[in-house]
Amino acid sequence: MNLIIIPARGGSKGLKDKNLRQLKGRSLIGRAILCAKQVTQPSRIVVTTDSLEIKREAENYDAEVPFLRSKNLADDFATTEETLRDALQRSEEFYSEQYNFVVYFSPSEGFLDPFCVNRGLRIMSNDLTIESYFPGRYNFKNYWEEASFDRTESFTRLKDSMRVYSSRQNKKPIFREDTGRGLVARPELWRKGNRIGDKVKIEGTNDIRADLDIHDELDLKIAQFVISEIGDHDFLQI
Repeated sequence: MNLIIIPARGGSKGLKDKNLRQLKGRSLIGRAILCAKQVTQPSRIVVTTDSLEIKREAENYDAEVPFLRSKNLADDFATTEETLRDALQRSEEFYSEQYNFVVYFSPSEGFLDPFCVNRGLRIMSNDLTIESYFPGRYNFKNYWEEASFDRTESFTRLKDSMRVYSSRQNKKPIFREDTGRGLVARPELWRKGNRIGDKVKIEGTNDIRADLDIHDELDLKIAQFVISEIGDHDFLQI
């Protein structure tokens, strides 16, 4: 048995009631639960929230909400790592279960990838050296970072190799962590407050829908437009 955790707190500064907002006819929390149901290995789907309204919506989609998240894990400063650890430990205690793998989906990611999770579960079952498996959007751009937060100092290249300009065919891609779209990890990582560990396998994609991270009204409108023009998961079509 695996455990799928979907965090969905009630408070949201950028987009009020974000997890209950509609995208193509379904709430974001509902979309995440339907994606979680596409995981083929036996898995328990648990939503961790501080909101009774989100709890009701999650239960309408047949997810389990066995406990409400404490207030200190539902403010703007609570980390995903703290939330996942809390949800895992409380689920283990509530259900008296130990899980083979833990899976994370974030409702604010507009286009989740349960198929990546299915592949990750198969691969990690056969390779004990991998600590986590997740999708990553890749590109061949050059990146810079600020030397200080107040922008009073110069910028530096993210990697020295980015000093060399060449065609994309001759460059190594840079991968962005998109764990919210579908992460498979070993439970011992989360118990230590570590989301992915160091020995990871990333499934690369250049699908533009991987960029649909919804935090404000504009993000939601862009997600609606992209999905209407490019398409959505077949199992989410209405």
